Amino acid sequence: MENIYTVSQFAAVANQILEAALPFVRIQGEVSNYQVRAGKWVSFRLKDNNSIIECFGSVWQIQTPLQDGMEVVVAGNPRLSAKWGKFSVSISAIKPVGQGSILKSLQLLKSKLEAEGLFDVDRKRPLPAYPMKIGVVSSEQADGYKDFLKITKQRWPLATIVFAHSLVQGDEAPKQITASLNALNQTDVDVIAVVRGGGSSEDLLAFSSEPVVRAVAASRVPVVVGVGHEADIALSQLAADKSASTPTDAAQIITPDMEQFDLLVDRSLRDLHSGLELRFTHTKDLIGLFEQSAIRSSAKISHKLETLDNQLFAGVQTALRVNENRVGGLTRVLHQLDPHNILRQGYAMVKRGDTIVTKAKDLNTDDVIHLVLKDATKKAKIL
Repeated sequence: MENIYTVSQFAAVANQILEAALPFVRIQGEVSNYQVRAGKWVSFRLKDNNSIIECFGSVWQIQTPLQDGMEVVVAGNPRLSAKWGKFSVSISAIKPVGQGSILKSLQLLKSKLEAEGLFDVDRKRPLPAYPMKIGVVSSEQADGYKDFLKITKQRWPLATIVFAHSLVQGDEAPKQITASLNALNQTDVDVIAVVRGGGSSEDLLAFSSEPVVRAVAASRVPVVVGVGHEADIALSQLAADKSASTPTDAAQIITPDMEQFDLLVDRSLRDLHSGLELRFTHTKDLIGLFEQSAIRSSAKISHKLETLDNQLFAGVQTALRVNENRVGGLTRVLHQLDPHNILRQGYAMVKRGDTIVTKAKDLNTDDVIHLVLKDATKKAKIL
């Protein structure tokens, strides 16, 4: 007997066949008749020279800004709508293809985020002068990450690196970069660097994705984004507190120079000493003048001396307060330089005789060395 379906039955069977044959598809075409309905639903037609397919999805799923005429790849599930009798694709992701479509999508997203104020200069925060914990979002295998580590260790070896691995290109990269940024915001890092080396414009697209830009802008601590080269500006760089042209540039922006820091400490201590010495000398000279003045009455001299003594005390207190924060901050950082503190962090000091060895090239085969640890000293021989 011939099977006869109701309309609903046929739609259900057709969808079952579609789901079994094409559970997930990627289709490339040109966007036309693009619409957003009620701020929730997105619909458009995907076409080529001969055919048209209806596409729909939610604004939460389709975060890529679209415009008629853009060439895109749509990923989703084909289905037959029983209610409307139309064949369409339910969208799960969209990716612009071709330089023109990619640039147009970025321009649309930039305008949207700029209107929200995510790139405003008054949102940007100063970076800490002496960061002791630096968070880094990058790929562990990326050359950019290695460059960042090298420069940071050269300039500011006191810093501890808190690393959060992430893919730095591809479809999964935006999600991973966002997750790494959020994870570092749950720690006590002083600043976060988001870095990767150069690449094509398409390679850097993850750093211009809406989720990454919003995560950078929402960060609890200051963020420096250093990706690509000076010609490639990612949208996340516009949202960052500081933009760097490369990972090396990011490291130089974040870290102070150790040699300059040493000079600053010396200069601050000299300024403090000189300021106090000058104030004491000036006050002593004034007291001498009062004591030598024969025309002053004893009572008036006594009053002046008492006033001057009060002024001296107040001046010293002011000078000490002015320099307290400056010297105090430098002292705390100097404390980190104490070799014993460094050894407590798991490092070891290498000595050959009474000489501290800092470079591998200074050691030769069969040299006898001593490894100074936090709780003991061990003898070793270079093989």
